[in-house]
Amino acid sequence: CDWRAPGGPEPDLRRDPAAVMDLQHAVAKKRGDERNGAGCPSRTSSGGVRGVYGQARSGAAQRKQRQRAMEEDTKQRLQRLLSVVHAVNDGSRPSTGARKTILLDGLLEDAISHIRKLPPKTKQQSAPSASTDMWGTVRGAMKTARTIGTMLVRTQDMRVVESNAGMELFSSEEKFKGYVGQFLEMVAHTDDVESLRDAVQHCTPETVGKTLSVRLMRFCYEESSQSLLAQFVQKDLRVSHLSPDGESVLLTTSFSASDIAPLATDAAFWTEWFAKVSANAQGSFRLQSVGSFREAWAALASKGMVGAGSDNSNAESNRASQTVLGNLWREGMGFGEAVMHAAENACRMYIWIAPNSEGRPRVSGASCLKHGGYKTPWNLCWGYHPNGQLNPTGVLSNMGGLVAMSALLLPEKGEDSDAALVNFCLTPDAFGPTNQAVHTIEAAVRFTMLENRIEHLGHVRAGPSKVITRHAYFVRDHGARVPTVEKSLQNSI
Repeated sequence: CDWRAPGGPEPDLRRDPAAVMDLQHAVAKKRGDERNGAGCPSRTSSGGVRGVYGQARSGAAQRKQRQRAMEEDTKQRLQRLLSVVHAVNDGSRPSTGARKTILLDGLLEDAISHIRKLPPKTKQQSAPSASTDMWGTVRGAMKTARTIGTMLVRTQDMRVVESNAGMELFSSEEKFKGYVGQFLEMVAHTDDVESLRDAVQHCTPETVGKTLSVRLMRFCYEESSQSLLAQFVQKDLRVSHLSPDGESVLLTTSFSASDIAPLATDAAFWTEWFAKVSANAQGSFRLQSVGSFREAWAALASKGMVGAGSDNSNAESNRASQTVLGNLWREGMGFGEAVMHAAENACRMYIWIAPNSEGRPRVSGASCLKHGGYKTPWNLCWGYHPNGQLNPTGVLSNMGGLVAMSALLLPEKGEDSDAALVNFCLTPDAFGPTNQAVHTIEAAVRFTMLENRIEHLGHVRAGPSKVITRHAYFVRDHGARVPTVEKSLQNSI
């Protein structure tokens, strides 16, 4: 019984399962099965049963063969993946022998470690390997993720080098988008600065994985009110990775829907806000320092940030102010603390915050110095909207390119809804490999309108390793109304 088709070529047993079955049947026949008279039906025999059955089995076998091939390919890819993860995990997270769920933070840590260990690219370098492609994909996913925030921070000076899409939604205003180029402590709550700096600048491999609760400031521009809105939000920052050289740390946090939704106000908010401002932030005030306020002003003076007058002041006021400050400096023998103590006693402020013709908030202020036989005229030194626009700095001159900016500070969740503003002093800078133009925050101060006083609380960056707290009050001076100054301020609105 010939198992080949008449006149046909010898079938390929590796590719035709039906031919294998026919061959097995022919061998059985030679062993004596022909004694039963069963014959040797071929695939084309008149019975047709075996031929049809063989063809059906051929289709099923081919499907199984394809499935086995796919499974083998998947197995090989998984083995390559696991070999890379095993190589990256150098023993810092030893295996327990049991199945474990791979957490996001662990994957991020492995990804960063692996990327840092890859050799630098050259023009002659061949196409990236599968593992390199995988980690590139992971890093790309980190950059585009919205439900988590990632920040790569330099440990030496706390500067944010890189952040992801989630952080850009958290802080969406263009100058502070994702905090890139900013010093992280300058967008944190004053009370949280020291713990944040300690966690980042003194990070060790042993502290990786720890979390720190920090209030970070969101920045969002609201088109309807033409105002820059800011708000502190409590976030748990996790130290997810420390670079081998200790020069950078990766901080991660998770976001809720409200964390990345734009900040917003409504008509009721503005009605209440202006009522509180009218009651508490219009009139004459004197300065009353608390704690290290004088030291903070001395730090600004040492950086060339303190001067008299502004672009809004007149020449006579500038000359008189310079005379007074010159005398204060000589009497203080050049010591910043003594000078600031004398200047504090000599300074009077006139503040007026009210809606302009379009219903937008505008802040106006005037200052006056009295010392010995010298007295300066009232100098209109403030005049701005809390809209994020960069302005001349008023009492702080724009020496060295220093500018000021203001935002309307929304209350924290669960906090009293006091009317508040937050003011910033910024310096221009070129940051990153492309020399991106940024304005970095050098001082951040909140002004909270309380009954008969305005609390002045914030901090000044005095260098890569020092931040000085500023705390003072502008206390209302009820018996010092100056109608002419009030009229000038009202007209400036």
